[in-house]
Amino acid sequence: MKRYLSLFLALILCLSLLTVALGDGDEESGGQSECQHEWKVDTTKSKAATCESPGLKAEYCDKCQITRESEIPALGHSWGKWMANSDGETHSHTCGVCKKTDKANHVKGETWEKDEENHWKKCSECGAEFEKAAHTFDKTKWEKDNAKHWQVCTVCGYSTKDTKAENHKWDSGKVTKAATCVTQGVKTYTCTVCGATKTETIPLTEHSWDGGKTTIAPTITEKGESTFKCIVCGKVATREIAPLGLSMTPEELLTVQNMTGNALGGRLDDEKWVILQGVATEEEYARIQGGWPITVTLKVTDITNTVGEELTEEVQNAAGKQKIYCFLKMELSKELYQDPPIPVTGTTEPIILSLTLPEEIQEATSKRKERGFTVYRIDGDQAEKVAAQLSEDGQSLRLQTNTFGTYALTYHDTSTGSFDPMLLLYGAVGLVTLGGIGFLVYKLFIAPRREGYNEDDE
Repeated sequence: MKRYLSLFLALILCLSLLTVALGDGDEESGGQSECQHEWKVDTTKSKAATCESPGLKAEYCDKCQITRESEIPALGHSWGKWMANSDGETHSHTCGVCKKTDKANHVKGETWEKDEENHWKKCSECGAEFEKAAHTFDKTKWEKDNAKHWQVCTVCGYSTKDTKAENHKWDSGKVTKAATCVTQGVKTYTCTVCGATKTETIPLTEHSWDGGKTTIAPTITEKGESTFKCIVCGKVATREIAPLGLSMTPEELLTVQNMTGNALGGRLDDEKWVILQGVATEEEYARIQGGWPITVTLKVTDITNTVGEELTEEVQNAAGKQKIYCFLKMELSKELYQDPPIPVTGTTEPIILSLTLPEEIQEATSKRKERGFTVYRIDGDQAEKVAAQLSEDGQSLRLQTNTFGTYALTYHDTSTGSFDPMLLLYGAVGLVTLGGIGFLVYKLFIAPRREGYNEDDE
């Protein structure tokens, strides 16, 4: 029974609570339909929030007069920028709203700040600098690359590479590996500041040849050959030996030949350099200077028996009463090495020739006479006198010419030119005393003794 009574009381309680709840809802809605609240702030109960404390917002419905409240969160400080304090250890900042000031220790950064000259640490909040000092460099430690060297601060790690790097100062170098004729060497240079090194290749050396030996002997015109051996690597090489002519002067390379088939002989009797200048062209002389030998030949032939009457008469007309001894053909030729002989009819410079006079024409017909000789050069049908000089011994004749061909040799006798004063006196007396007889005496004894008198002129 009690059990049922308890269930009943519980049911009554539930219904009561449901009635109260429904009654509250009706009360909020005015006991009628749901209210469309128009909330207004109750300034008497509301409280503004501050930087640190929350506020209260109180409201009521202008229709149904119900109220409500809500908390306004604290605004929080509006802190300004941290500013370092004069104590060097702290910094402060102030709220822009409530003006409250807050103080705290600096927050030191772990990394160093730096410029070209100094380094320092900085507060991560206010930016204050402390522990500022000049960079510290160890003069024995350098950073480097192939071209330059620089230093790094031992405190902050600042590098001068971009601001104060210097070019290496290389020493004069040291051979660290000697070069030979087989392998290249190495020369090492060291920077006198930072110790950086660089290397330079030393080229192969020349072979160290021994004295060599001649395996093919040279001649005047042919090359020779020498063989050499390197005393380091054993390499064998040959070297050309220039023809001996290359070490001889042009005069030494000149050979003069004189060919004659007559009693007069005939020879080139001038300096060799004169002969070379006379017969050699510029091109030929250059070859001679390059070692080519040259032979110059003079050939003198007696052609008296082959000369016709017309040429003989022409020479006789030119010679007057002088006597023709002979006609000569003088031929000059040159033969450069490996070239055929070339006739030379004329030279660029006159050349001295010598003719040996036969004994049969060396002496005059009388001791009171002197014999003179004249040489004529035959040019076509013209005979031209050539200057000739008799040697002191009277045995040879020298002439100078630049034309070679047919020549004629003539001779004549002249008185010695001795003079007797008494004969002149006799002639004078004869002229005075005997008239015509004196003239005859003069004619016979004095006139023949006149200087330069030539019997052939009478």
